[in-house]
Amino acid sequence: MQTLEIAAQAYGRASSRRLYWLLPLVVFAPALAFVSMPERVPDMARFAPFMSIPAIAVMVFMFAGMRHRQIGIVVKGRFVAVKGWQRAPYEGNVVNVEVVPWVMPSLGVAQGAAAYLQLEGQSQALCVGAWGYAPPAHASRSARNPDCFVDAKAFSSLLAALGEEQPSVDQHARQTRFTVIRHKVLGDAFGSMVWWFGTMAFLGLFGALAGEKLMQHPWGQAAVGIVSLVAIGFGLAKTFIRSQREKPKCELTIADGAVTLRDPKGKTVWTAAQGAFTTTHGTYRFTTKYGSHLFPILLLAKSGETLRLGVWDTQPQWQNAEAPLGPAPRYLVATPDWERLKAALWQQG
Repeated sequence: MQTLEIAAQAYGRASSRRLYWLLPLVVFAPALAFVSMPERVPDMARFAPFMSIPAIAVMVFMFAGMRHRQIGIVVKGRFVAVKGWQRAPYEGNVVNVEVVPWVMPSLGVAQGAAAYLQLEGQSQALCVGAWGYAPPAHASRSARNPDCFVDAKAFSSLLAALGEEQPSVDQHARQTRFTVIRHKVLGDAFGSMVWWFGTMAFLGLFGALAGEKLMQHPWGQAAVGIVSLVAIGFGLAKTFIRSQREKPKCELTIADGAVTLRDPKGKTVWTAAQGAFTTTHGTYRFTTKYGSHLFPILLLAKSGETLRLGVWDTQPQWQNAEAPLGPAPRYLVATPDWERLKAALWQQG
């Protein structure tokens, strides 16, 4: 029986992720206690400069958890041992393997696949993600934050070693379907933060109407602290839940050379028969203060109306300087489907 060893990139330890929901208490609890203290304890003012220490500790902990670490996955038959992921040994026989799409929450479209490995005797499954690996067409759920990442070749080897090979995609089917996501940069950013903006507005209104009167009494100081803590916790929770929510999916169908795009309700948004449209390449530059990336775009044009399809992939092979720069894509295609989409358009178009 051969032994397979795979190197993977992990982010944080398994045990540290469980503490993230407790970290806000480390920050807000001392602040609440300080605000709630009666005015007759003036000595508490001496501790005011130290109130920022918990927040600094939380930031250090969060950044430490985000750093990349290399771990090792050893597979021998159905036995898996993970080295360097957590302090306690993480090993055992694999009792279940579930391959699902890996969806980046900020984009809402699949960037690859992920495999949940449930080991015998372990309460937490190990989620291994792979960029660019074609996920199964039908899955009951998706992975949002895999524990570690490997490349597509290593991912395929891992599944093969566990006897979980995935069926290949038919590249020459007469009808091909793709899941695409409407790409709205500003709309998505505002939508994910609307609950937090609402929380800040509530706290401002509460402070203006009742805050000054309540702060004149010891019990009022406690009430202000409790209301602020509950409101901030509620706003953070709703913001996080909204950012993790799945985005509505559109469907792009290519059949007999014709291309049809339908919205989540099934309404036709864009359609063109064979020979009635042209397909050209383009690029889109996404720039932030940390740098810029070029992403490929396919432009499907017919009689003055252009459908812009893009993929969110920073791999070097997409850095095509010859393709003309243009606006951001209107729709995003899953990374594993990009080559299949190009082949289908050139084959049937």
